[in-house]
Amino acid sequence: MNIRTFWTLLIKVIGLWLLLRSLFVLVQYGSTTYSIFKIGLGVTTAITGWLVIGSLALFVFFLIIKYCLFNTAWLIEKLRLEKGFTEERLEHNIPYSSILKIAVIVIGGLLFIDSLPELCRQTFVYVTMKVQFQGSNTDGNPGWLTFYLVKTLIGYLLMVNSQWVVNLIERGKEE
Repeated sequence: MNIRTFWTLLIKVIGLWLLLRSLFVLVQYGSTTYSIFKIGLGVTTAITGWLVIGSLALFVFFLIIKYCLFNTAWLIEKLRLEKGFTEERLEHNIPYSSILKIAVIVIGGLLFIDSLPELCRQTFVYVTMKVQFQGSNTDGNPGWLTFYLVKTLIGYLLMVNSQWVVNLIERGKEE
């Protein structure tokens, strides 16, 4: 493996990790905007915050993920990551796609392990709220339960379908 391949692999793994972590940021931001509307801080404040800060954050996330996953050659050139190495190659016998597949499985496993306890906790909270407020109009909030269920499923699917994810990432690979 040459130095450029190593940096390409590392940047793609970082991009995939950022993509998955950005989901949590987006949900938190949406929850905060909903809270602003709910407590009545003003529609102007919420809309301004959402449009300015939210759009800027989404744009930055999109750019980082785009360049990390699909334009890694450009990123390596601009950051001059290949410079300063005395040797041209790193010696090992593992193919690039196998390393990327292992990274996808590890990221999926970490995501699964990270979200499964929260899914259990949110399920317990939801069921408890359903039982406590059985006769009233309050049925609990399934929002976080749904979020952690989706996050757990994404982690599981990344582990199981890692080859599909690798093929998707390599489709935009520059030669």
